[in-house]
Amino acid sequence: MSSSPTEAQIVQQIRIEMVKRDIDQATLADLSQMASSSMSRYLQGSRTMSVKTLGKICEVFGLGLDEMFEKAMRLDA
Repeated sequence: MSSSPTEAQIVQQIRIEMVKRDIDQATLADLSQMASSSMSRYLQGSRTMSVKTLGKICEVFGLGLDEMFEKAMRLDA
């Protein structure tokens, strides 16, 4: 098993957190202070997310990066 989650696992966990909180993509982008088009590319996997960007998203969810990684690693990507 890898010591860190794949990008696909992270994106899947972000989507799970969005559903849990009833947050759509545009709202997540706004709360994360990024363009909706950028968020779309991240969630489609067509753009690689930086740790800084993931940190902003985690803040919206009230999660630390470590918690997001732990949750994502439990997923089958």
